Amino acid sequence: CVFVVQLAEFSLVRLTSALTVAIFASARELLTIVGAVLVLHDELTLLNMLGVLLATAGTGVYHATKGHSKAAPDRPAEDDAAG
Repeated sequence: CVFVVQLAEFSLVRLTSALTVAIFASARELLTIVGAVLVLHDELTLLNMLGVLLATAGTGVYHATKGHSKAAPDRPAEDDAAG
């Protein structure tokens, strides 16, 4: 099962980017926590909630700053030689 998850993550990185995998991993963790609270009735303390919010906000800020800032594509050098 772990091998399949690793293979899926590798394929996702190859098709998209490491940032996309990080965002999906963060979302998966958030869904795991919500599922534990709803299904298993785990307690979520204020400190736990702050940690989840901080991690989610950090991923969002990283995505906003690094994910959308793409360098302009390189232009091929122009020949200035007179023909």
